[in-house]
Amino acid sequence: MWPLIDPEIIVSNMHTQYKFQLFPLFVTRIAFTWYSNLPPNSVQNWANMERCFHDKFYRPQPEETIADLMNTKQMVDELTIDFIKWFSKAKIKVAFQYSCPK
Repeated sequence: MWPLIDPEIIVSNMHTQYKFQLFPLFVTRIAFTWYSNLPPNSVQNWANMERCFHDKFYRPQPEETIADLMNTKQMVDELTIDFIKWFSKAKIKVAFQYSCPK
């Protein structure tokens, strides 16, 4: 009697294998060099590849605080309208970070 095999598991495993095979086609320059220089068999599965890539290349944007916003000054050569536009956008981001719980 043949064992029952879940088709979703087969597709999932195939999908993961395709990710490994296609990954080099979607990275360029520094990322491709990094990938090309990985030691053989150093990445065991796709989740490990994602984590390694993320650890190497992801840099979160620093969050603006109210103190940062208060200490911001218009640059000498910056148009006032440009500074006001930037400040308005930055103010919205800070407001969301410090919204009170309901």
